[in-house]
Amino acid sequence: MNILSYPKEKIINGLNNARNKNIQKGAKILFSPVEINDENFEEVCEIYSSVMPGNYETVVVVEGVNHELEKKIPLPSLNTFKTPFGEVPVNDRLRNEFCDEEDDFFIDDEAHNENMGIYQQLPMLQFTIKDFNVVSIQISNYERPSIIRELAFVLDEVLLSKNVLIIVCCEMESDQIEALNKLKKYVKEGQTSNLLNIINVSSTKIRGRSPFLIGLMIASSWELSLNFIDEKYQSSEIYSLISGFASLRSK
Repeated sequence: MNILSYPKEKIINGLNNARNKNIQKGAKILFSPVEINDENFEEVCEIYSSVMPGNYETVVVVEGVNHELEKKIPLPSLNTFKTPFGEVPVNDRLRNEFCDEEDDFFIDDEAHNENMGIYQQLPMLQFTIKDFNVVSIQISNYERPSIIRELAFVLDEVLLSKNVLIIVCCEMESDQIEALNKLKKYVKEGQTSNLLNIINVSSTKIRGRSPFLIGLMIASSWELSLNFIDEKYQSSEIYSLISGFASLRSK
């Protein structure tokens, strides 16, 4: 069973229990599983407890698709996204701003479907932030590095001064500890080429590899503190090693 079948009380209680653990607050980027279900719900609540309610006007959700896209970076044309808990409006002005920045951004429904990760994330947001709007962005998980860098650059430039939260939909299987440690090393040392290589090799099992890499690039550019819950915020069983968040560094 996934989150779209949950009663609101289950989501509210899960978030309240996670907040009681005194997790770090003020997230700017969330790394959240593509699907939220019984296996990872506790883990996802820990991630979302890092969000400060009322601190964000817009949420930008970036997710991958497992095929090549005709429009390299499509943004669905919907005016609202609907979940069992209500409708969330789209920030049309910001969506158009993205499309004005680069030629590879298009308002297009090529990648939109009811199984998208945004529909999994919105119920968590509806009981965390409550009053917000959203922009949905898709990119192929097999996209070439130049397009990945382009999307990361535009998000960096356009969103840096805005009151936003970025969610990247991604998962990494729990048996990938060695690969995760290499990823952390390359992120810390700013080794982008090695980072691309380790993420793109077939032995590294990441669902949503393009969004994950984009999230890492923005976190590095914004000099955010990267926290995966396999470390300080470990659940009893880890579903995804890259579940976590990036927040402003403590002064």
